[in-house]
Amino acid sequence: EEYLLLVAWVKAGGPERPLNGGNPPPSNPVEVLKPEFESIKKIIIERKCITCHRVGGRAPRVLLGTAKDMIDSPLDIVIPENPEESGLILTLDRENSTKPMPPMDSGILSVSKDELEVVKEWIRRGAKD
Repeated sequence: EEYLLLVAWVKAGGPERPLNGGNPPPSNPVEVLKPEFESIKKIIIERKCITCHRVGGRAPRVLLGTAKDMIDSPLDIVIPENPEESGLILTLDRENSTKPMPPMDSGILSVSKDELEVVKEWIRRGAKD
């Protein structure tokens, strides 16, 4: 049934509006990255980092599951109010990092400059949860 529906849609030229003349389904709202941990976690960490940076992952020494994990780390992952010296920023900034994350050979897209600025702002504001 789905196959036939797809064939009919392709034959009709792949229109954006339903073939029956109804309204198209609503599109999913675009998530806007905010300088808040939950937003950063959902949009960046869960998509680009958490596979490796969790207990049982390839890099369990650098845990990114909670803001507390990053702030309490002896590795200075996040230094509240100091993004310039926070390890998270130093590795996410691929242009200036000696060990860029995600790794170049991982197949995961790097963090954009805009995303990096939002993470910096979160840290600048004290890296509150």
